[in-house]
Formats: sequence, C-alpha cells, structure tokens
Amino acid sequence: CTPCPDGTTSRAGADGCRPSARHSELTQWESQAVAAFRRLSGHCDASLAGLGLTAASIEHNCAGQASGGYCSAQCAAGYTINGYASILSCDAGGSFAFLNGALPVCNADPCLGNSPSGTGINSDCSGKTTGETCTTSCE
Repeated sequence: CTPCPDGTTSRAGADGCRPSARHSELTQWESQAVAAFRRLSGHCDASLAGLGLTAASIEHNCAGQASGGYCSAQCAAGYTINGYASILSCDAGGSFAFLNGALPVCNADPCLGNSPSGTGINSDCSGKTTGETCTTSCE
C-alpha cells in the first residue's frame, strides 16, 4: 500500500488515486445526486420546501413519499389551525399536489406562564407567541 500524492485520495477497495474534494463539496454533490435519483424514481422529497412543508409551524408525514403515495400536513405543536389539515399526493413526476386546497393556516399560540417576574425584573415577554423570544434584565 503506497500513500496517494498530495491533492489526491483513495477509498478502500478502489484502484489508484483520484483528485480529492473538500468534504463540503463532496457532501453537496452527494446530496444533489441523491435528490435527483429520488426525483427520477418518483419520490417527492425535493418539493417539500417549495410547498412550505419545511416551515416550523407545519408538521407532516410527507418525507420519503413515493409516487402514488399520500400524506397529510397539519399545524405543529404550539400552533392553532385555522381551517383544515391538508392532504397531498405524490405524482409520477415527483411533485406533490394538494388534494384539498393548500397548506393549513397555522397561527402561533400565545406563550402563557413561566414569564420572568418579581421585584427588580424587567422583561418584554408579555404578548409573545410560539417561536418568538423575549429578553429580561435586572433593574
């Protein structure tokens, strides 16, 4: 076993050395290849972000859905639904289609309890909702 020259690498079981890539480039390339393969094989993962299914307010079971499959999207914990949950189908082209309109409207719930209080404590926590932060300070 001889070491590869600088700027090249070899994987176990591979014949010879080849130009090396930085880890982040390799990971990005692999991610793109996997996404393309999944689209070509009828999986709908690639369209999750485009439909808003990656929003913190949405909870769904659509990841990894194959062509012809169905999934639902509803509001995540800490959010109240205004309307109905969504039902989606994964079509043969690897895209989701809403069967009943669009994503549900999810309103952030107000934060209740556990607010800092007491003599000499200032905060801007009143009126905050899910996903928001507040600050406190001492007088």
